[in-house]
Formats: sequence, structure tokens, C-alpha cells
Amino acid sequence: MAGADGSAAGRERGAQTLQEAVLRTLANAVVSLRPDGVVTTFNDAAEAITGLESQAVVGRTFAEVFLDMKDAEEFTQTVFDSVYEGPLVSQRVVEADFGSGPRSLSMSVSRIASSGDTDTDADAGVAVVFEDITELRELRAEVDSRHRELRQAYVSLEEQNRTLAEAGRQTRVARFGVVGAVAVLLTVVGVYVLSLRPDAPSRDAQAAAEPDAARALTVAASELVETVTMTGQLAPLREIDVTSPVTGKVATVHAQFGANVEKDDLLLELDVAETRVQHRDAEARLIKARERLAEVENWNDSVEVSRARRATVRARDGLDDSRRRLESTALLFEHGVIPDSEHIAAQREYTSRELDLEASEQDLESTLKRGESEVRLARLEFENAQVQLDELSEALRASELRAPVAGVVMRPTSSGGFSGRQGNARIADGDEIKQGDRLMTIGDLDGVSLMGRVDETDVVKIAVGDEALISGDGFGGTVLRGEVEHVSTEAVVEQYALPYFLVKAVVPELTSAEREAVRLGMSAMLNVVVRREPAAIQIPLAAISMVNRAPFVRVLRGEEAVAVPVSVGETTARNAEIVDGLVAGDRILLPGRSP
Repeated sequence: MAGADGSAAGRERGAQTLQEAVLRTLANAVVSLRPDGVVTTFNDAAEAITGLESQAVVGRTFAEVFLDMKDAEEFTQTVFDSVYEGPLVSQRVVEADFGSGPRSLSMSVSRIASSGDTDTDADAGVAVVFEDITELRELRAEVDSRHRELRQAYVSLEEQNRTLAEAGRQTRVARFGVVGAVAVLLTVVGVYVLSLRPDAPSRDAQAAAEPDAARALTVAASELVETVTMTGQLAPLREIDVTSPVTGKVATVHAQFGANVEKDDLLLELDVAETRVQHRDAEARLIKARERLAEVENWNDSVEVSRARRATVRARDGLDDSRRRLESTALLFEHGVIPDSEHIAAQREYTSRELDLEASEQDLESTLKRGESEVRLARLEFENAQVQLDELSEALRASELRAPVAGVVMRPTSSGGFSGRQGNARIADGDEIKQGDRLMTIGDLDGVSLMGRVDETDVVKIAVGDEALISGDGFGGTVLRGEVEHVSTEAVVEQYALPYFLVKAVVPELTSAEREAVRLGMSAMLNVVVRREPAAIQIPLAAISMVNRAPFVRVLRGEEAVAVPVSVGETTARNAEIVDGLVAGDRILLPGRSP
């Protein structure tokens, strides 16, 4: 016996040692707290991030270690919020400085119930898992910065192209001037013979002005549409689960996964032999409960009450006999016929009979009162038996499962599939099922939905109700129009990845042509229209010049070109939105073109 105990203890120590080794080698920092707030686990990754040694932390309370760290307030508050106010699992990205510089931490705080009951907060410990994503955020910031620099460089490059084009034009004008001067010298001999035509200079001036006229552009208002783009897969508009009403077996499958069905089409039939047995048992319980209820409803005439009444009558008769005997002995004792002891015995018997009568009356009263609770209990048992019988009767009637809506038959999710089967396996005749098992899911194809991912810079632009345009290579030429139905308010945090937010768009209704073109699971692109300006001022990027890092546009004021400062809004590959500085009807100058 001692050997077995030692072996068990050895295995327990081995398991504990393995657990500690695993915690030490984890890339994520892990800190666990007991319900009283004492730190019990502080692995190597936690030491590396916080700069604290495990020996100095384990055994102390969390508040004692971290509460005095002014620059780690957000980290500490996240743990406290999850313990006292938050859900069982809380995920958040926080900023903290443990003394080695600011860090961005992706945190996951989970409450753990020591008794196995996750609903009991008082006995819940806490597991804190976090990782340093500072480098990821810095890389993201660097990417955004490079994007802005590239856009600025593009504008500068366009300005340089315009300058080079202008210089080339001036060179060509100078070359033409030299050629013209030579031509004039050659014609000096004929100056007295030929006269210069008076309109020649006007034609030369017109020719010189034509290039400038070709570079003028009249500003006009046009529609500006700004979108946020993401990708995803087409899914049904909604998914309706088909669950088993009983425990039993599948008798016949009429619709396999992927089949299109109409409302009320037969999906499968169930073998309800076991349910019939349960139905008979429930019927027997109902009969017994009905009989019991009928018995206790006439409680005053029940066997127990009758027995208590008879006992009371016997006790009262016995008391009357004892009273007569006591009176007789008292008379005989006075005349000296009987001794004193006999008279005393008669008195004791009378007292005993009095107590018997009192006990019988109390028992009768208690039995009568107990009838009220017996009636209530019997009525509840009868009602429960009736409900169970009705449910089983309904289950027998529902042994034929039919489609609740028109759509496509889909596999249930792996977490909700029926017992004993793999998530991708088809349902077959004879499969064992349990009551409540999700057998199929009907995808409503009246419309479609798409779930996309956006980062933290784009999610703030999207709102529920925004116009959504869905397109894809698989249904090229068809654009599905819908709206945004849901925008998540909490980021999804995955290991070694930046947080992202989920956006769901729905197309409530499809035309017949659209329904023929699309298939569930097709890859698609979702464009959410976050801004639509019907009359925005947009000009080519080439028209914008940068002077001291400020944008300017050359505007014709009469015959003179004036540099006007402008405010630039959204930009595309070719055009830029002008928020301020230009109005519709202004004439601007673009860089010249080579002849």
C-alpha cells in the first residue's frame, strides 16, 4: 500500500515538474493568481517583459507587486476590471512601462473557478496571459509613415515632372528663336523689296499662346466615393439549426449536405422506438399521479384521517372508563372497602388516559393540516407527469424533420454536431443521435452575408447601415448591393498578429439572376462606402505644386496665373480632393505637354 502511495506521489511530482517546464518555455507571459490575489505562477516570459524576478513575485499579492507602478496603471486596471466587473475572459491591448521603457501588451485575463463552477466568482482565481507586441505596432506605424511619404513623394515627383516639362518647352522656344534670327538675317537683303505683313506678329503671338491654352482646366464638381475594402467568403443570410427532438436513431435521410430545399421539404425521418418506451413510462406515471391526486383531494375521508379519528374516539372512551373507575374507587376508599393503593392506581390510570386523548387529538389535527401540502404535492406531480407525456407525444409527432425555410442544407458547426460523428461526415441511416443534437443547418438563400476584417484605422470609419458592395471573380460582372449589419466593438487578438475587427455586411434579397450566379463559400471583395460626396472638387495630382511643403495650385485670374494655397483631402492614384481653396468654375493650369 505504501508503495502504491509513493508511486502516485511520484507521478504527481512528475506531472507538476512537467507543467512547470512547459510554463517556463512558453513564449507568452503567464501569471496566475489565487482567489485571495496571491501570485502562484510567474514564468520566464513574464520576467523578461516586466523585469521582475519570479522569486520576488511568487507568494506576494498582485496589488502589492504592481499597484505602485505608476506607468503600469492600465495593465493593473485591466486585471482588476476582469476580476470585479468583466466577463469570464477579457482581451485587451494596453500600454505599460515596467521600468525598461513603454511596451504595448496584448492581454488575456481569465477567471478560473477552483470548484469547477465557473459561475461562482468568490472562489475564482485568475490567469493572466500577455505578450509584447511593441515591435508589431512599431512596424505598423512605420508602414503607415512610409505610405504617407510615398504619397508625398508622388506629389513631389509630379511637380518635378512639370518643372522638367516647362524647362524643355523653354529650351525648344530658345532653339526656335535662334533659327528665327538666322532667317531674319537672310532676309535683310530683301527688306526694301518686301514689306512685312502687319498681321504676322499676331499669328506668332497666337501660336505662342496655344500651348498655354491647352494647359488650362476648368474645375467642376463631381461625385466622390470613399470606400474601405476587405475580403471574405459568401455565407447565407441567416442559418437555422435543425435539432433532434428525441434520443434515438436516424431512420431515413432524405436530404444530404449541399442540397437545395424548399420550405417544409422532408429532411429526414427518425427511429423513435426508444421514445415510444419513454412515452409508455410517462403515461404510467401520469396514471399513478392522477390516482394519488384523486385520493388526497378527499383528504378528510382518507384512510389516514379515518385512522386518526378512530384513535381519538378510543382515547376518549378510555378516559370515560377511567373516570368512572376513579369515582367508584374513591367511594369505596371512603368507606374503607379498598386500600389506599388501589385508589392511587385508579388516579394514575385516569391521568394516563387524559394524556392519550390529548395526543390523539393533536395527531388528528396534524393529519388534517397535512392534507393541504399533500394535495399541492400530488397536483404538482400530476402536472409534471402531464407535461412530460405531452413532450414525448409531440416528439413522436415530430419524428419527421422538415425544412423550416427554403435554402441549402449545410453541415452544423463542429462544436454543435451530433454525437459520435466527425464534423464533415454525412448523416447516414442508423446513426445514433441524442435529443438536442444539431443534425443540419439550413442556410437561408433569400440573401447572402459576408464577414470581413478591418484594422483599427479603418473600423472607426464604418457604421451600421453603410452601403456595401460585394463583388468577386466567381460571379464577375455581378455586384451585390447591401448594407453593413454589424461592426464589432472589441478587437480580435491573435498571437503574433495585429488586432483586427469584424464587419458583417448583408444583402437581404437576391434576384433570380444573382441567386444563379453566386454560391456559398465563394471568395468575394467587400467595399463599404464610408463617404459619398455628390459635389466634391477633384483635380489631377499634377496640378498641385509643393512650396515649402505646402500645396499650391496655379489659378488663372484674368490673364494672370496666381498661386493659390489649397487644402487636400482624399487622394487617389491620379486625382486629389480639394477641401478648401478652389470652387467650381475656377480655371487652373496643368503642366505643359511636349509638341
